[in-house]
Amino acid sequence: MKPYFLVLHNYLKLTFYKMFVCKEISFKKVQLLSRQTRFHLSADARVELGKHMITDGHSTLVVNDGGKLIIGESVYLNEGCMISCKERIEIGQGCQFGPGVMIFDNNHKYNAINGVQSRHSTGEIKIGKNCWLAANVVVLKGTVIEDNCVIGAGCIISGHIPKGSVVTGSRELTIQKI
Repeated sequence: MKPYFLVLHNYLKLTFYKMFVCKEISFKKVQLLSRQTRFHLSADARVELGKHMITDGHSTLVVNDGGKLIIGESVYLNEGCMISCKERIEIGQGCQFGPGVMIFDNNHKYNAINGVQSRHSTGEIKIGKNCWLAANVVVLKGTVIEDNCVIGAGCIISGHIPKGSVVTGSRELTIQKI
């Protein structure tokens, strides 16, 4: 689809969401969201999308239970990204996410007696400006990633990542003869 048609399509789509689904959504006019990008918003969701947000392929943004999602300008979500927000997720301008990045500010509650429950515990997530999260990174509730960080492929992030950090996980391969 030509970019100007995509911008118009997204403007109409987001305007529809604002009128009929979620009153608390704000966005700039220039959005290059893939037609396969899905929004699951509750009526009490609050969403702010910065200018020049780009998504490729099948990305999903879920905001419910009064959650607030703030995405800065020039943020790029690659194929298969998912953001699930029940409290607050803030993504700074210029961030780039590789394929399959998952961000969850919530987790099911569970215990030894009742097992997994349908209720959730939550914790805010803040990702600073100009960060790169490579393929299949998972960001869990309560995480702060400061500005200018690189998170390597396949990392599971929880906690605080200082400004200007490169985070990688070591995965040793075991190779045996058959």
